[in-house]
Amino acid sequence: MTGRLHPRNQTQAGISLIEALLALVVMALGMLAVAGVQSNLRANADLSRQRAEAVRLAEEGIEQWRGFSSLDTLPSDIGYGNIVDEAGVVVTPPGSNAIFKRTRAVTVSDSPPMKTLKVTVTWQDRADTTQEVVLNTTIARVAPEVSGSLSVPGNGAPARQPMGRHIAIPPGAIERPDGTSIFTPPQTNPGNVVSYVFNNISGLITQICNNNRCTSSKAQLVSGFLRFALPPQLTGQPSAVDALNPRSNWTQLAALPQLAVAYTTSSAGSGNESCFIGITSIDPNAPLEYFCVLPLYETLNDPAPTWSGRAAFGPSPGLIADTATESSASKLRVCRYFDLQGTGNYAAINGPLSLQNYLFVAAGNGTVAYSCPPGTVAH
Repeated sequence: MTGRLHPRNQTQAGISLIEALLALVVMALGMLAVAGVQSNLRANADLSRQRAEAVRLAEEGIEQWRGFSSLDTLPSDIGYGNIVDEAGVVVTPPGSNAIFKRTRAVTVSDSPPMKTLKVTVTWQDRADTTQEVVLNTTIARVAPEVSGSLSVPGNGAPARQPMGRHIAIPPGAIERPDGTSIFTPPQTNPGNVVSYVFNNISGLITQICNNNRCTSSKAQLVSGFLRFALPPQLTGQPSAVDALNPRSNWTQLAALPQLAVAYTTSSAGSGNESCFIGITSIDPNAPLEYFCVLPLYETLNDPAPTWSGRAAFGPSPGLIADTATESSASKLRVCRYFDLQGTGNYAAINGPLSLQNYLFVAAGNGTVAYSCPPGTVAH
């Protein structure tokens, strides 16, 4: 017997080697495919992470400006006037694997008064391809202190009380630890500074203070804004646009209007209370704010008195037109934004009132008398 292999055995050995090599080739191709899939998955996951970060940065840029604290341009804070174009600013957060740049473009509209904001965030991905996320929004020119009116439904009950207190309490009132807030309205007599202490829940005034000496009282607040549509904005009969966007400079007036409320109470008390009118902004086109405080008179038979009355503006006839036919260009006509179906008289009021807003327009052009624009009624 010799040591030679049978021919059949030699053929089988060769086939096994080829099969092994083919298996390695197939496995290598599969591993390459898996590696390619993993690479794509990693790239897509990386891009998704970057895109989510870019969206967050864009939203942050929008909310930063949406949260403006004043209608003015402020040196150290965000005001409505600070909302202007912004070139590409690097806003890369810590731990990010890309460099993000944010650009904000602003378009201003006067009717209605708002700014359209376009925020673009760009970055280079791992393939050195430029990527971007774009968000658009609008920011209305509404004073922050009156934005709480958006939460008041038709029945007048606030869905959520600003700062956890009654909506009629002025936003500038300083909260105290005993459940009250103290507010000092704008005034020009430094020798007799008047302040009011509010109950945070009811909004009623519980103390009236003169030069920090407070006495117990019970009073209700009536407040709102005075707006102006005057020449050169007003070039003829006031229109609905003038009522919607009154942007006139009140400093052109010879004097600010005066305001007082003549009223009686259900307990037979009465009064004629002068109101404080103050400047809310350094912008001369901004509205003025007013505050009227009506002391009530409690009796044993009427421990919760109501009041009825009417607000009157002056000086008249020096500044305020007395009749609907008055056409003097130097006089003002008073129009109401509230009580459009009524007479402007208050009846049996049992709580504080806010946003009792008025519009002042020129009484006429010297020849033709102007009437109040649509959306308002003559007061």
